[in-house]
Amino acid sequence: MMESFVIELADEDATRQLGASLAARFQKEAALILLSGNLGAGKTTFAQGFINTLTSSPKPIASPSYSYCNIYETQPKTYHFDLYRLENPEEINNLGLREPLFNNEALRLVEWPERLPELTLFAKAIVHLETTLPRKARVTYFS
Repeated sequence: MMESFVIELADEDATRQLGASLAARFQKEAALILLSGNLGAGKTTFAQGFINTLTSSPKPIASPSYSYCNIYETQPKTYHFDLYRLENPEEINNLGLREPLFNNEALRLVEWPERLPELTLFAKAIVHLETTLPRKARVTYFS
């Protein structure tokens, strides 16, 4: 079953709040959440709201653009991926990303999931952020 809605995002705080609301929905379960949108659409801002909702003390959340993955000690563990620099899907094996990407015991946020299309098959939610004004997000849940 699929449920989808569109929400207008007035500013970065609204984008963080959307992340926080999804964190509240998924905080007790392992889930794969895909974040798509153009550069500057707010994917990392969404991740900031999501991850800081799950941590005991808020901290700076940076995009894992160069490391490909940042890990946060939440319950369950949260992996934050950025696949923007991935040139082909097979690279996840060489980079050691396959195991954490498909770890069904963790929360996984993936920026640029378009670089690894098979992830869509396993997603519990897809958040597509738009850069056009007014800024909007389309959230789709799968059960």
